[in-house]
Amino acid sequence: MKIEELIRTLTESFKQISSTTQQLVASAMEVTENQNLLNSEIVKVRELSNETNVILGYIKDITNQTKMLGLNASIEAAIVGDLGKGFSVVAKEIRNLAENSKETSKNIANLVEKIQTLVEKTMQVLKKLQHLL
Repeated sequence: MKIEELIRTLTESFKQISSTTQQLVASAMEVTENQNLLNSEIVKVRELSNETNVILGYIKDITNQTKMLGLNASIEAAIVGDLGKGFSVVAKEIRNLAENSKETSKNIANLVEKIQTLVEKTMQVLKKLQHLL
């Protein structure tokens, strides 16, 4: 009788081990699937960051052109003399706008750089996790 009980106990234990193993395999597959999805989304974030940098380049060009327009407007206002005083104020505001745009662009560029750094760190962590599985 004891041998039969022992065999039943072993059989039951093996069934539980088998069930637990299947659950672990399913969990590991789900983790891998989620990592792949996260990896894909991180790549998209990286691409969007790169696109943002391209747009910032355009903004920088526009800012430089706006600054030059303001400077040229100031020169023209000075040439006209008293009649150009109102235009001189507008020219100054154009230059101020250009300077503010330049500073804002720098701030955005810094934020994008920080995002890219975090994305790279996240990618490294994901690679480490994939090697552990």
